[in-house]
Amino acid sequence: MSAGQKVGVSGRRVLVVDDDRELLETLVDILDHEGYTVTSAFGRQSGLEEAKRFAPHVAVLDIRLGVDSGIDLLEDLRRLNPQLICLMMTGYTSIDTAMEAIHKGAYDYLQKPVEMRYLFSVLDRCFEKIKLRDQSEAAHRAVASQNEELEDLNRKLVAEAHRAATALSELTRSQERLRRAQRVGRIGTWEVDAETLTVWGSSEAYELFGLESRDDSMALDELLDHFQPLERVATQEALHNLVIEGGTVDFEYRVRRHPDSPEMWLDIKGELRRTVDGRAATVLGTIRNITERKRAEVALKELNAQLEERVARRTAALEAANQQLRQAKAAADSGARQTQEVADDLGRKIRTPLDALIAGLDRSLGESLPSTVAARIKEARTSADILRQVVAKTLASRLPPGRG
Repeated sequence: MSAGQKVGVSGRRVLVVDDDRELLETLVDILDHEGYTVTSAFGRQSGLEEAKRFAPHVAVLDIRLGVDSGIDLLEDLRRLNPQLICLMMTGYTSIDTAMEAIHKGAYDYLQKPVEMRYLFSVLDRCFEKIKLRDQSEAAHRAVASQNEELEDLNRKLVAEAHRAATALSELTRSQERLRRAQRVGRIGTWEVDAETLTVWGSSEAYELFGLESRDDSMALDELLDHFQPLERVATQEALHNLVIEGGTVDFEYRVRRHPDSPEMWLDIKGELRRTVDGRAATVLGTIRNITERKRAEVALKELNAQLEERVARRTAALEAANQQLRQAKAAADSGARQTQEVADDLGRKIRTPLDALIAGLDRSLGESLPSTVAARIKEARTSADILRQVVAKTLASRLPPGRG
């Protein structure tokens, strides 16, 4: 493996700039043979243009480029690409020049004639530096990305912890609101063990059943003893079907706690919960007093019946009024037609002689008449026109709207 192939930097692009064409071609051939991707330039301006086009990793510059300075080109290239590694070559030994080049950003200083092994060694170090720099930048990017991911994860954890705390607090408040709602709305909860057929109920549930509140459970048969016979049978059948078939149960239960007490309606709902292996475990449910709703439903039915009766009476009255309006409209239309016919006949009887008179007066005005006679005829002609307009307006005002 040659020296130029030791570093895994893609392309290993090298730019060589010198004013000695023979030396320039020699260096390009040697570097190309060693596996580098090489381009060359002859002078400061062409070196800058070639750098823009070629984008080298390393630039090898002669200190003297004809009338130009390689150090000036060094500054040009460093401004173009601050990460570009530049090597300076000179055939003139000068500590001041070398120090200036290093100060301006040169990586190393080579003495002409350049020893190839030393040049390859320096280039290896250059590309090793580039490789390490790329690895460092990649590592920094990876660390930055990981830091962003960690920060994002931390934000999510904080948000999740906040949501969990909020949910716990809300759950506590919800449980308290549920207890208050059960007390205020008189909604009770109950639970039946599907295997032991024992019942547990909340204090509101026991109260709605008309029983004393208790902390322990009771047998299902003991609870059903307080039901009316029909409701007892219906409840047993509903629970049996629920345990066997699953699903939910929803029925209304009518009860009268005492012979002289008012009738009360209860709404009972339940749902079967099973174990992991599918066996019936418990039946969870609620009990709610719906007596007021039932009374409201009865009152609503009565109001609907009254409303339907009123609507029927009102509809009949409106139909009679509409019939009267239709008859009145027919009479009005008949009167309007008669009025129109009279007005048309009267108009013909008045306008015909007036038109004949106006035509005669117009003919007279066309003849040679004394001035006094002509003036009288003109006055008569004007009066006839006015009379004709008055008749037209009078007839129009006597017609129904929309006729004329």
